Amino acid sequence: MHENPDYADQLLTWLDLFEVNQDQARFLKQVASVEARGVSAGKRRYFLAVAACLQHLLAEQRFYLEGQSGEALIDLAVMQLMGEGGLVDEEEGIRNLLEAAQYKPHAQYILSQLFANGLHGVTKDPVRARNLLVAAAQKGQPDAVRELAVSARPGK
Repeated sequence: MHENPDYADQLLTWLDLFEVNQDQARFLKQVASVEARGVSAGKRRYFLAVAACLQHLLAEQRFYLEGQSGEALIDLAVMQLMGEGGLVDEEEGIRNLLEAAQYKPHAQYILSQLFANGLHGVTKDPVRARNLLVAAAQKGQPDAVRELAVSARPGK
């Protein structure tokens, strides 16, 4: 979870949009302000876990609002791969990244890393990884451009 002073306001905006009830809103305010209240380590882990679940839910809701071409699909896919806010679902995460890669170079870059290293249930495939990396770099994805530049140096 990113520490962001506007986090509480962002959550409350989403709560209003999706008509979350008062008890849920009060609880989310507690989650959003947990850093400032100096709670015990156990309670802090609990609040952070709940906040991760809520972030997952909000990513799903953003996905449905923005459509499949939005950055929300990438966020959701990464959360599914990492098990943030729910159980790990590598199959669905990869499926969502593949869908997002049709529109977003950032998704192409993430997939290039998964194929290059054989992560999250993906079979290692250096050729596919390179093709995805080049495609992302051609569309200006900064990490892909940087990685290609480094790999093109003499001695690499």
